[in-house]
Amino acid sequence: MTHPFQKSGLGIAPFSCTHVTENVFALPDGTSKAGGCCDYCGTGIRWEFWIKGSVAGAKQFKVGCDCVAKTGWGIEGFEKVRAAHTRARRQAGAQARRAARQAQVAAERAQKAADRIEATQAWRDANSALVARLTAYTGTNAFLLGQIEALAYWGSLSARQAEAAESCFAVIDRTEAARANSQYVGAV
Repeated sequence: MTHPFQKSGLGIAPFSCTHVTENVFALPDGTSKAGGCCDYCGTGIRWEFWIKGSVAGAKQFKVGCDCVAKTGWGIEGFEKVRAAHTRARRQAGAQARRAARQAQVAAERAQKAADRIEATQAWRDANSALVARLTAYTGTNAFLLGQIEALAYWGSLSARQAEAAESCFAVIDRTEAARANSQYVGAV
């Protein structure tokens, strides 16, 4: 009895399946369609099973999942290969989505950092007198020392912190002015 592939002129039996590929093209509406054609029966196929004869130098040809059963390979082998191919394709898609998301997150972080630097510089320009006074302060006021640390760490202060620091400096200025104008009264 002659093998059907041999009758079709595709090679000399016995035949074996060497590998499987997926051939598909995407349509504009988002669906996909089989992109290959079975060399034995001419049916449109998505999964191309590459078959090779046993003779040295035999050409390879592709068939669909129905025709691959004629090799004696069986549908179990097809399901294993398709499952492995589907798993690999899903993993590649997940990896591509993960890489795209990581790139997006990195871009967002870079943008936020640039915005933060710009906002910090704008605040420093708007409050240059306070920044200069805080950096030059050498006193013992614990609140002002804390604001100096906050300014060094964050690069700016909140509106309430800036208002409180200016209020502390106003109190210090009044105290120093009162001390400068004070005199002894009476005989020393």
